[in-house]
Amino acid sequence: MKADPVSFKRAASVSMLGFAIQLSFTLILLFYGLYAQDHAAFSASMFSLVGVFVWFSLLLLYDQHRRERLEAQESEAMAAEANSSVFEEGATDLRIASRRLGTWYRFVIPSLSIIFGASLLALGYWRFAVDKGFAKPGQMPDPHSRGWVIAIGLVIAFVGFIFARFVAGMSKQTIWANLRGGSAYSVGSALLGLTLAISQFIDVAGSDVGRRVMVVGVPIMMMVLGVEVFLNFLLDLYRPRKKGVFPRPAFDSRILAFASAPDRIARSIGEALDYQFGFGVQETWFYRLL
Repeated sequence: MKADPVSFKRAASVSMLGFAIQLSFTLILLFYGLYAQDHAAFSASMFSLVGVFVWFSLLLLYDQHRRERLEAQESEAMAAEANSSVFEEGATDLRIASRRLGTWYRFVIPSLSIIFGASLLALGYWRFAVDKGFAKPGQMPDPHSRGWVIAIGLVIAFVGFIFARFVAGMSKQTIWANLRGGSAYSVGSALLGLTLAISQFIDVAGSDVGRRVMVVGVPIMMMVLGVEVFLNFLLDLYRPRKKGVFPRPAFDSRILAFASAPDRIARSIGEALDYQFGFGVQETWFYRLL
């Protein structure tokens, strides 16, 4: 796909939509968690809150890409009319948007990655320290508004996963690859919504083990993802840079990326089975059904 202002404007529009959806998830989980004293839902809202800032960062990044392409087109048009090498040298010095975009990838995105990683670690540790006592048998308070949390969880799971799959499909295009960072947090919120609903179904069956696991599981997940961000950041320092390829942000979770694009996992498993058995397992009707 051609890297033009229209393509980057579309990515910015999708980032704005992702920002709005993620903000809705955050507010719904936050208000329900406070109203019903649901500690797992409140912790999930903290994770979703980090995703709000991730989507906002991507919105600003792709808007800067759009400005850089507009500036490049104007410079090329003016250079073609002037047909002067002196003008071309001066036009290079005037590429303000291009320099700003370089600053984004060189300093802003790495700094934001560190902030997001530190936020996940800090929020995860805070919620774990506050809620770990509820993980003990007999300590979990009785649930309130169980029907509401089931409905909220399933809606977030459905909307979050569908949107994450849509964005994951867009990110297969090179110029939209960094949208994966936002889709990871959308699918993360979807998984949390689904597990919140499942924990309530388990509670209805007569055991609060699901709710007790969730109350500490969400903070642990946040801390794991925070550590992953810092590991990505350190590995990116030694990864060779390719000209014309936009670097992948450290806050782009490789762990959650598998959940937003499960077809990649199925393809990898299918290729392994083809190699192991010596024929096209992926072409069989049973594998296609799975």
